[in-house]
Amino acid sequence: MEEIDRFDWVDDSLFGEAACVTFVEGMDLAAVAEAFGGSLDEAVMKDFDVDDYDPEFETAWVALRQVGDWVLALEDNGYQGRRTEVLRRLTGGRAVSCFWNVNGVNDFSYVEGGTVMTSFEPGFEGRSGVQPDVLEPFTAGLLPEDDDIDDYIPGTELMLALAARITGVVLTPEMLSGQMPVVYLLPWAQDVRDEVYPRFEPLTHDDPVLAYALLRADDAALLRVARLAVEQAAIVAGIDGEAEIMAVVDGFASPGDFLVLDQLARDLEPQDRWPRFRAVEAARACSSPSALAAAYQAITSARYALQAARQGDAGSLRERLLEELGSPPAPSGSGDLRGDDWLDEHWLGLAGCVTLRRGPGEFEFGSGEPVTGPVALTTEPMAWERTFGEWTVVVEPGSPVRNADQLLGRISAGGEAVLVEWSARGNVLFWHAVDGTVRTNFNGYAPEQVWGTEPHALDELRAGLPIPRPNADGGGQAAGLLALAARLTGVELTAASLDEQWVGRKVS
Repeated sequence: MEEIDRFDWVDDSLFGEAACVTFVEGMDLAAVAEAFGGSLDEAVMKDFDVDDYDPEFETAWVALRQVGDWVLALEDNGYQGRRTEVLRRLTGGRAVSCFWNVNGVNDFSYVEGGTVMTSFEPGFEGRSGVQPDVLEPFTAGLLPEDDDIDDYIPGTELMLALAARITGVVLTPEMLSGQMPVVYLLPWAQDVRDEVYPRFEPLTHDDPVLAYALLRADDAALLRVARLAVEQAAIVAGIDGEAEIMAVVDGFASPGDFLVLDQLARDLEPQDRWPRFRAVEAARACSSPSALAAAYQAITSARYALQAARQGDAGSLRERLLEELGSPPAPSGSGDLRGDDWLDEHWLGLAGCVTLRRGPGEFEFGSGEPVTGPVALTTEPMAWERTFGEWTVVVEPGSPVRNADQLLGRISAGGEAVLVEWSARGNVLFWHAVDGTVRTNFNGYAPEQVWGTEPHALDELRAGLPIPRPNADGGGQAAGLLALAARLTGVELTAASLDEQWVGRKVS
């Protein structure tokens, strides 16, 4: 469809893998820069599409350009324009934000006068905002049912086409070229949250063992580890002597202390910005009415503080946090879950990969000394292997870092292999390979988009299965794909099967 295809140049542009493009009406460049957390007075003129910007800008910056009545705020591999903390400051009129990244995450937001009217991920259900359906007049007829959205950055072209309908601005390669002011940002401190959704939190996916320890802890323990995280962040940032910080660490902070912290987050010298900013952000998080939200946010910000300071040991911090929580064991096995929807609640539903293989030869998925027992969650990547009849099944908790096509080419040589990969906050993928060649590959969220040498070979076999399953995240979507794998191989992976004896090896 031409209206969408005219944006396919983005694939090969600077913005191909990850970017955020925000269209702002009724505000000048200086006001937009301030809304993003920077100052136009400190801007540097750069031609950033030819890598002519300073590496300092790689962490947080925005390039600004006036196009008619709209200001374009352009972020290569950035995300400030999708944050509520920024969107609510875009008060001049309307604003549209288009965000995408290499993990296939897309987010479209429409704002009026600083209020997020609607926000959604293109192609899927689940709109939010004060008026979720406000864009119906613009979305009507934009995407025919049989339209084939780009498989590498799903929804990018669709978002930009929808933005063009709303704003009248068609993003072109020329708009990314030439000199424009690039503004270094000190992002607005994250809003203190009164709730948290662990399945989608970076901390859960980066350190699932620590995350599950938090989920088992009571409120008193959660507040202790939140304050411990603040203390460690403040030490590496050099602000452990600040009275308001120490009031938080000691558990005696008042509302007035948190108001001072709000201002302190903006009043830091440039050379001290990031570690101190993150430490202050961690302290602010402790004002949340939810102990779990406070712990998640404080720990996440403290980890960023250690990283920004380039000192301190994140591993040492997590060990202290786990010790404060009583060093609980990592989850393993079925967790006594049963039924077809067990991945909805199981720890494996956060992110995982199941590979089934039969044929000649052997293939080691991991290395080092093997361990035996139920499939368990670990911080280090592990592959758990077991034989079911003529099939070898490998379960990998978490998101494996490897090329699935290349892997399947090797392990299916002279035989057959099936691979299902999912994430609660990303795509859900299915592969079937025979004799070294990928026969069928599709995205569980959009099964009509198929690839391979015989892309429709499994259409009849998957008939009647919940693919996609409405209103489910990656764990829920994986259930339908695992059911298809069971039809294809005769091997059904159940929660109870995780309690049996598997052989686990570290994956390097």
